[in-house]
Amino acid sequence: MYVSARVIARKLGLRFLSAIGLSLTMASPLAAAPVAIDQTESCDVLVVGGGLAGVATAYESLHAGRTVCLTEMTDWLGGQLTSQGTTALDEAKMQRQLEFYSAGYKELRQRVLDHYGRQNPGDCWVSAVCFLPADAHGILVDMLEDAARDGDGQLKWFPSTVVKELDVDGAMIGGAIAIQHSPAPGTTINNIICQR
Repeated sequence: MYVSARVIARKLGLRFLSAIGLSLTMASPLAAAPVAIDQTESCDVLVVGGGLAGVATAYESLHAGRTVCLTEMTDWLGGQLTSQGTTALDEAKMQRQLEFYSAGYKELRQRVLDHYGRQNPGDCWVSAVCFLPADAHGILVDMLEDAARDGDGQLKWFPSTVVKELDVDGAMIGGAIAIQHSPAPGTTINNIICQR
C-alpha cells in the first residue's frame, strides 16, 4: 500500500496537552527534512491521541468553550475500546457500587445503556459494561459533538494523523507539525475479514 502524507501545522496558544505515549523530546537530528505545510490550524488545546484519555481531555475542554485540535493515528476514537477491539470497561466492583466516575465517563456508560437497552448486551464475563467497537466509536463522536455544542467549543478532529514535531519554548508548546496519512489516489486498502 502506498501512502501519501498531508502535513498540517498548528499554531497553538496551548494551555494543556494530552500526550499519551508521546515523548516531548525535540526531533532527532536524523529526522527527515520537513516538507511543505499544506494546512495551518489554530486551537487552544492540542490533544495528541484519541484514546479514552484524549477523548476525556477533548470532552472537558469543549465543555469549557475551547477550540480543540484532536489528532489520532487511526480513524477511530476510543483507543483500545474501538480500534484495538477491547470493548470492556475496566472497572472495580467498589467503583461501580459508588459510581465513582467522572461526568464524561458516566455519560459514556449511560449512552451505552441507551444504545443497547442494557450495559452488557453480549453477556461479556470480563466486565459489567461491554459493547461493539464501532458503536463505541459512534458514541464517542456524538459525545464530543454534543460537548462542543453545549460548551460553545469547537472540535477540529484529525484522524489518521501523527504529530511528528513540537515547537517547544520552555514549558510552553507553541506549535506542532503533524502528518495526516491517506491512501494514495488509485490505491485501495486491503480489508481482511476473519470468519469462522
